[in-house]
Amino acid sequence: PPPAQPDTTAVLETHVGYVTIVPREPNLRGEHQIELSSKRMRTDEEVGWWLWTHVSTQLEILEQQVDAEVSAVRALRYRAMQR
Repeated sequence: PPPAQPDTTAVLETHVGYVTIVPREPNLRGEHQIELSSKRMRTDEEVGWWLWTHVSTQLEILEQQVDAEVSAVRALRYRAMQR
């Protein structure tokens, strides 16, 4: 017999995860939360894990960019004072 086809008419349950954003940089801090809902992931914990993994990577990149910008501004001010 042919393999059984998945039931595409079934209603998939929505799972939700959220992450509170707490940057190292005090100027970026606030009570920010990001929420993700998914019908593909199997549990709220899986959604939360995926969201945290993604957000923590993006937050690290953003913090590195802020650090680089702060360093560049300091260097420009220092050079301006040396003239």
